[in-house]
Amino acid sequence: MIVGGTDFNIIPEEVMFKGTIRTLDKDDRDYIGKRIQEIVNQTALANRECAFIDYNKYYPVVVNDDYVTKELINSANKIVKEENIVEIKNPALGAEDVSFYLNKVPGTFFILGSYKKNDSEINYPHHNAKFDIDENVMWIGTACFVQFVHDHLML
Repeated sequence: MIVGGTDFNIIPEEVMFKGTIRTLDKDDRDYIGKRIQEIVNQTALANRECAFIDYNKYYPVVVNDDYVTKELINSANKIVKEENIVEIKNPALGAEDVSFYLNKVPGTFFILGSYKKNDSEINYPHHNAKFDIDENVMWIGTACFVQFVHDHLML
């Protein structure tokens, strides 16, 4: 997001940039924050201005544990057909609360894919105002969790 100015030919007194930075590595996130600070400060200095940066590192990287992921897939196979389980091998840059847990204990993050088709048959993604989950499949997520716990308590 960029906020600043009221017309194309007026230099605003203030401009604000806001956004997110997502990386797959903590060191990369730290480096990018440092570089943004350097670039913004030097750009402001070159224009005889000042800059203030508030760089918040909200969510850590989500890193699934391979063993827990494999075991969850095994448990989920008892609930849903194998072709309905999709393991995403490549990293994704989602920002999720579960990352705080996964930085403390081994675990895995999974998504229950569901949407309710609307009148136009358009599949709106999460975070879209028109997204509507099909509540008839919510039991699948709960059943997978319960099956996973059952399988591991029985070991």
